Amino acid sequence: MKPVSLFLVLLALASATAASAQSVVVNELLASNTATLADPDFGDYADWIELYNPANSAVDLSGYTLTDDLTEPARWRIPDGTTIPAGGYLILWADGENAIPPTASALHTDFKLSASGEQVGLYDVSGGVVDTLTYGPQTTDVSFGRVPEGSDVWAFMSTPTPGAANVTSSSGGIAGAPMVSLESGFFAGGETVELATAEAGGVVRYTLDGTEPKEDSEAYTAPLDLMETMVLRVATFAPDRIPSEVVTRTFFVGESSDLAVISLVTDPAGFFSDTSGIYVEGTNGIPGLCRTRPVNWNQDWEREVHLSFFEPTDTGFELVMDQGTGVQIFGGCSRIYPQKSLSLHARGRYGASAFDARLFPDLDLDTFDDLVLRSSAQDWWRTMFRDGMIQTLTRHMDLDGQAYRPTVVFLNGEYWGIHNLREKLNEDYVAGHYGISDEDVEVLDAEKLPLRGRSEHYDELLTILDTQDIRQPDVFALVEARMDVDQY
Repeated sequence: MKPVSLFLVLLALASATAASAQSVVVNELLASNTATLADPDFGDYADWIELYNPANSAVDLSGYTLTDDLTEPARWRIPDGTTIPAGGYLILWADGENAIPPTASALHTDFKLSASGEQVGLYDVSGGVVDTLTYGPQTTDVSFGRVPEGSDVWAFMSTPTPGAANVTSSSGGIAGAPMVSLESGFFAGGETVELATAEAGGVVRYTLDGTEPKEDSEAYTAPLDLMETMVLRVATFAPDRIPSEVVTRTFFVGESSDLAVISLVTDPAGFFSDTSGIYVEGTNGIPGLCRTRPVNWNQDWEREVHLSFFEPTDTGFELVMDQGTGVQIFGGCSRIYPQKSLSLHARGRYGASAFDARLFPDLDLDTFDDLVLRSSAQDWWRTMFRDGMIQTLTRHMDLDGQAYRPTVVFLNGEYWGIHNLREKLNEDYVAGHYGISDEDVEVLDAEKLPLRGRSEHYDELLTILDTQDIRQPDVFALVEARMDVDQY
C-alpha cells in the first residue's frame, strides 16, 4: 500500500480533530451509498458512519450524541446499552429513520449525510467533544476514512470497509470530473460533443446505454456526432486515482413537446434485469397486489437514476433541475399495467437531498423531498388524467390536494409516455403545506398502524368521539383542537 499524502486531506477539504489513542473516533463514512452495503432493517443503501474504538477495553456510548451540524451537538442520542468492544467498530445508519432496537436490529439516526459535504460530530454525555469531522464533496460508493483506522490521515477508499480495517487503493484521491462541451438540452442535429480532462495521464471514458463508465468502457478519442437523441455518461480515469464522479447528459435531437419533459438515465439492469429489475416480472419477486405469482415489481427496491427536468418556454426548453435521485415502483395493483408509476426520492447519497425547483406553477412551493410520476393507475387505459382533473377542479376550495401536471418522460433516451407529475402524500407533504417540521408529523396507515411517529394522538381523538357527546361545545372544542373539521 502506498503512503497517503497530506495533500489528500486538503484536496478533500476535510479536517478532523486529533484523536486520542484511548478515544472513540469517527473512523469512516459513506455519504453516497448505492451499492456497497444495504442496512439490515430497511434493505436500503443508506448513508452510514463508522465509529472505532482503539482502546484495550470496551466503551459504553450510552447517552453520547451524534450530529451532522456542529452547532447542534445533541441532535441524535445514542441509545442506552450501546457499546463498542475493544478494537471494535460500530456502524450507524444515517438514513433519517431514527429507529433503534428492539424495533430495529441496527442503529438508525434521525439525519442523513450530504454527499456535497458537511459535518459529523460525536459528543459524550456531558456534551464534551469526542471527535468531529468536516468533510468535502464525496463520490458515490467511495468511502472517506482514517488510514489506518484511528490515525489522523484521511483518504478516499474505492472499496469501503464498514466494520473492518481501513485500506486504500489510491493515494492520489479522486480524479477530477471530465468536461463536456454541451449541456443537456434540445438540438436540431449536426452538432458535436467534445470531452476533455485536466488530469495528467487521464482518460475520459463514456457510455451511451445508461450504464456508468468502467475501466473497460469506450475511451474518448474524437468528438461525438449528435445525429439522434442520445444519453451520455462520462467519467475520468487516471493513474493512482479513484475514478471521477459520473457526468450525465441527455441530448434530444429533433424532439418537440408542449409539455414539460423529464429525462431519466439509469443502468438498464436496475429496471429490466430478471434478477434485479424493478419494472419487470423477473425471477426474484414476491406475490401480491393483484398477482398471485411472484413478480419483481412488487419488491420495495430502489434504484439510482439521473433526472433532468426541462420546462417549456417561448423559445424552447429550459433545464430547471438536473440531479441524481432514487426511484421505486409506485402504486398498488396498477403495477400490472405496462406503464408503471414511479416515485422519486431526493437523497444526499445521490447528490442532492431535495428537489429544488418551482415544478408546479400554481403551487407556492419550490422544494420537495419526494415526487411521483403517476401513470394514472386504473385510469391509465382510459383518460390518464381524471384524478388530476378532479383535484385541479377543487383547488379553489380550502381542501388539501396533490398538485398535478402532465409531463413527457424519456427513459435512457427512449420515449416512455406521458406521466402525471404529482406531489407525494407523506410527512414531507404535510410539513411543506403547513410550514412545520416533518419531525412533528405522524402518519398512520388504514389499519391505524404508525408509518411514522406514534398512534397515541389519534387514539385520544377516537376516545373522545367514542365516549363523549360532541354536541356539547366544550367537547366539540376538544375535537376541533385535534382534527381539521373543515377538511374532514
